[in-house]
Formats: sequence, structure tokens, C-alpha cells
Amino acid sequence: MRADGNRCGSTEFYWLVDLGHMGLEKENPSTLARFKYVIIHAHFSDRSLNLYTNQIIGTGITPTADYLTMVRQLVIEKLAGRLGYRDLVVGLELGFHGAPITPKEWVQKSILYLQQITTDFSIS
Repeated sequence: MRADGNRCGSTEFYWLVDLGHMGLEKENPSTLARFKYVIIHAHFSDRSLNLYTNQIIGTGITPTADYLTMVRQLVIEKLAGRLGYRDLVVGLELGFHGAPITPKEWVQKSILYLQQITTDFSIS
């Protein structure tokens, strides 16, 4: 990856990792360890096996708890801090056109799930 950054003419090459896509590809959470020095942002999404649904976190095939555990073990937020960010930011990708519930419900239910699987989840 550093070589990719160098080819782009950048010595500072960092990644946004999409954990929902990793789940869809059935990537093992330990895969994240190879990239711990370049990840500074993450997206969580969840989906059905064959549908791109961005559904409520915790209701699809993405092993959210396992990915979140690995992200924490890697202490990725230290890199983010060295780059001037206060925290590692993890965005939630939610919803799809024609969904049967409101966007507010998507968010509330996803946050409730995240609070159930972690003791220090915070929203800022």
C-alpha cells in the first residue's frame, strides 16, 4: 500500500475501510491487521447475502461485532490522532430507496445494536 501511495506521488497514503463490503466478501476480521498503519476512517453497513441493502446494523450478514473488536484491538485511533483527528470516525451507511421504515428508525435501531455489542460506544 505504501508503494501505491508512492506511485501517486504521496508519502502520506491512508485508507477508508468499508467493513460492510468486507463482510460481503467474507473477509476475515484479522485481514484488517495488515492495514492498521493506513486506516484512518471506516464505514459500517450491513446487508443481505445477495442484496445491496445497507440495512439496520446487526440484521444482515456483516460480522459487525467481530470487525469492531478487531478495529479496537488495532488501536487505529492512534494513527488518526497523530494526523490531527480527535477520534477514529466510523460512519454508518444506512437505508435504501423504498425501505419500509423511516431513516430515523434505521439510525435508532443501528445505534441500539452497537450499544449492545460494545460498552464504550459514543456518538459525537
